[in-house]
Amino acid sequence: MVKISVIVPVYNVSNYLKRCLDSLIRQTLKDIEIICINDGSSDNSLEILVQYSQKDSRIKIINQENRGVSEARNSGINIAQGEFLSMVDPDDWIENNMLEALYKKAVKENADIVECDLFEHRDLVIDSKKIRKLKVKCNPLCKRNIMQGKPYNWRDIKEDIFNIRAYCWNKLYKSDLIKNKIFFEGRAGEDYYFCLEAFLCANKIVYIPKPLYHYMKNPNSLSSGVHGSKTISIDSESLGNGLRRMEKIIQKHNLMTELEKPYNRWVIKNLYLQYIGFSRKIRQEYRGLLKESEYIKLEKIIQNQKRNFFQSLFSVSTEAAVGIIFKRFVILGYSFLFKISK
Repeated sequence: MVKISVIVPVYNVSNYLKRCLDSLIRQTLKDIEIICINDGSSDNSLEILVQYSQKDSRIKIINQENRGVSEARNSGINIAQGEFLSMVDPDDWIENNMLEALYKKAVKENADIVECDLFEHRDLVIDSKKIRKLKVKCNPLCKRNIMQGKPYNWRDIKEDIFNIRAYCWNKLYKSDLIKNKIFFEGRAGEDYYFCLEAFLCANKIVYIPKPLYHYMKNPNSLSSGVHGSKTISIDSESLGNGLRRMEKIIQKHNLMTELEKPYNRWVIKNLYLQYIGFSRKIRQEYRGLLKESEYIKLEKIIQNQKRNFFQSLFSVSTEAAVGIIFKRFVILGYSFLFKISK
């Protein structure tokens, strides 16, 4: 059994794929397998994968028709032989020692999940200054709830469990925790539900406060940009599916009694903030989920709360780049940057 199986879903990323594969091949931990799932790419991504597999026998290729990132990752997990699993997206790359650092910590602490910080790469121009790299703290909850580097589980952060930074690719998972038990599903927000369920199943989670993963921000994604730079709209059907999926996960593990209070807060957050924060028009679409009187009641609650109310609903952290301070809010797996005025 190899130490780590790295799962790489590949779809039309020929411009970035070599950089990703090079970072995996150069890992200081050599006892790994690199499972690349070509999800029906129409560019030359498959050719690149074949080229690299001929040079490095640790690279395995699954070639399938396009079924989306969730099914691609699931296909990789199904054939993985590693003691641990790692997810790396093909337009990203990792530090040469990332897998070794996470693996050593997992073995030392007998941890089910180990996570690290990341660098977010993007091209932004704010106040005539170019922003190309942000250091992102991936577990701000640890600052106030637990000691960094020490094992914890979801009960230690019970009130904040739904606000975790649910990026699937900055983490190492024990295979026995995931295989045949937890699956990716859907094409939007799939990371969030996968990570949330993994956290609920894990006995020990460890956070390493070091940026070891390099995330390339996709300018076309839902979570792109700084507040005000583009319009976000989420339809009521998708929201309803998300609420039902979360309830299904909680009930699957018989945790509704323990999680009732934070779960209700999560529901309010998603219903209200998407209603009031993204578009007033959504109000019409959500009539089947909340009554008009309930919206009015929630609006009054918001207005009467202290200024830190929104921070209690979001996963939030403060970040800086080139002398500019940002607040990062994470809502249902989507990440938004808000500039803080000087």
